[in-house]
Amino acid sequence: MSTRLRRLNERMRALDQRLQSMERYVTSSRYRFNKEFRDL
Repeated sequence: MSTRLRRLNERMRALDQRLQSMERYVTSSRYRFNKEFRDL
């Protein structure tokens, strides 16, 4: 695997991990609580 392709693969994996983390937060009860508190 070329260096460029390996870097791209690592970057895509990191982005996927960030997206999964954001999805976990947005679907959590803590997110709903924070949103309701902000909307007061």
